[in-house]
Amino acid sequence: MNSQSNKPKKDKQSISYAAERVIGNGSFGVVYQATVIETGETVAIKKVLQDRRFKNRELQIMGMLDHPDVVALKHCFYSKGEKPDDVFLNLVMEYIPETIHRTLRNHTKAKKLVPIMYTKGKPLARFIISVMSWRFADCCFCLCV
Repeated sequence: MNSQSNKPKKDKQSISYAAERVIGNGSFGVVYQATVIETGETVAIKKVLQDRRFKNRELQIMGMLDHPDVVALKHCFYSKGEKPDDVFLNLVMEYIPETIHRTLRNHTKAKKLVPIMYTKGKPLARFIISVMSWRFADCCFCLCV
């Protein structure tokens, strides 16, 4: 995967990625674990088909988010698909090897408490509320406009 940055605040530069494996599938796309060729950094790339019938606001919203408990958008680029009209938005994000769901499920099965380090020093409930409530009014406004 080759790309050019679409972030307006930084100079455009060419960055290459090596997709290593699929780490998630959803209704709107596929998430890959990948490596930045130039630095060796591990990242996650969410590849989403752009449907011309719908306005995709994910890039706009991800670009606005800057919170320690939210996965950061590092880069983005567009790529073509197999069909001539297919266009994919690729969101390059920091790679988090474990999900909250998997961590909770594994600890619950093992009848263990979730270590505080998984929540960046916050009790889990406060951590979830922090993420969900952060800039709630701003995000709702963006989604409704």
